[in-house]
Amino acid sequence: MPSSLHSLTVPQLSCRTLWRTHWQSEMVMQVDDLDATIQMMLYKEHTYTTAYSSAPTIELGGKVYVEVRVTEPEDFFLLRVDECWATQSPQPNATEGLLHVLLLNGCVKDHTVTFFNGTVGQSGRNGESSTIRYSFDMFRFISEPHDLYLHCSVQLCELDDHESCVPNCNSISKREAVRADPSQGLLSYGPIRIEIPDRPQSNILMSVVLSVACIWIVGCFFIILITVAKAGNRRLARVEEH
Repeated sequence: MPSSLHSLTVPQLSCRTLWRTHWQSEMVMQVDDLDATIQMMLYKEHTYTTAYSSAPTIELGGKVYVEVRVTEPEDFFLLRVDECWATQSPQPNATEGLLHVLLLNGCVKDHTVTFFNGTVGQSGRNGESSTIRYSFDMFRFISEPHDLYLHCSVQLCELDDHESCVPNCNSISKREAVRADPSQGLLSYGPIRIEIPDRPQSNILMSVVLSVACIWIVGCFFIILITVAKAGNRRLARVEEH
C-alpha cells in the first residue's frame, strides 16, 4: 500500500511557474539564455487525444495517463523525468501525510508504470524525446484524504546528449549517479480524485439469494439426516423386541 517508504530530495530550482490549475501545470526553466516551457497534463485515454479540462476523477485501478513535454522551443531539448511521486497535499515536500513513489532516478519504482512513445500503443523510454508519456494504475492512500497530488522533477538535456539522458535502469551505479550541473525543474498537478466503483445492485441481490439458498440446502440436509437416523433407530428397536 502507498506509504512514505522512500525519501525524496526536492531540488532547488532555477525556474519559475507560469501557471498551475487543477488540470494542468506549466513552468519555465532557464537554460543559459534560453527559456524552455514545460507542461504536465493528464489525459483520458491511451491515445493521448483528450486532456482533462477540469480536476480529474479516476476510478480505483483505472489507468492514469500522464504527459510531460517541452512546449517551447519544440525539438530543441531532450526531456527526462527524474522523479515522480504522489502526496496527499499540494506541497511536493510535505512532511505530513503519505507519499507514494512512481519514478525514482528516472526509473520505474511502481510496477504499474509504463512508458509510451509518440506512436499509439507502443512502449517508449524516458529521456529519448522532448515528450514523455507514461501511465500508472490509480491507487488509494490507506488514510484520508484519498485525493492525491502528482509531482515530477524534470531535467533538460541537449539533443546530442541522448546516451546520458536516457537512464540505465539495469545498472544501480549508473542509475543513481547524478549528472553534473543538470537543468532541473519541478511540476505539480492536482488534486486527482478517486472514484470507488460501486458493486452492482444485482450482484448484491444475487449474493443474498445464494447465501439464503445455501443455508436452506444445508438445513434440509441436516433435517434429512436426522429423519433417517430416527427411522433407523425405530427399526433397530423393533428388531430387538422380536
